[in-house]
Amino acid sequence: MFAGPPGARRSAILDLVREQLALACSHAKRSGHGNLKAAKEQGQSTVLLFLLLFPLPTMNVRRSLRIPLAVAILFFTTAVSAAPPPARLLTASFSGGCDTYSIAVTGEGLNQPNPVVSYNITLTPRSGEPMTITDSFVITAEKDGSFRKTVHQAWKKFEYTLTGKYTLSGIAVLLSDRTPLHTLPLTFSPAKLNCATRR
Repeated sequence: MFAGPPGARRSAILDLVREQLALACSHAKRSGHGNLKAAKEQGQSTVLLFLLLFPLPTMNVRRSLRIPLAVAILFFTTAVSAAPPPARLLTASFSGGCDTYSIAVTGEGLNQPNPVVSYNITLTPRSGEPMTITDSFVITAEKDGSFRKTVHQAWKKFEYTLTGKYTLSGIAVLLSDRTPLHTLPLTFSPAKLNCATRR
């Protein structure tokens, strides 16, 4: 597979390892599932495995130890790759207007009991005190631990009638039995509400 002198073969294999590490990190970034750290760890293990099997001249690695160490690294790398993701929110978004709004969430890795998503939304007017509402809803995970849910709500539930211009902000929190598991900022569309024409 790698023809040529030993030095050239070693250089070609190392280039291949670097290429695979870059591809793994690029895929993790695109997936948005928080797997970048795992990809880096797996790539580092691959580099170490290469150095054990093809040590540099300055490395003092006993030949009798190379194979056992290589097997141990392969076992560790496989375990890292197979580890399930932690319970987390992948997306949490707001959409709505001056009367009603919707909250949509997706997530993964959920196997904890009694899961709930709690969220708060702060409406900051151009003048005056900000208004903050807090609410929650129950979610149900699939067999693979993934989940998604969209809820719809009216501002009147919180005894608010929006009659001004507001900037929106807020967070969503994934909980199990009131224990926080993961927090994610809400993404807002729109990020501002203009309800001044309702007066």
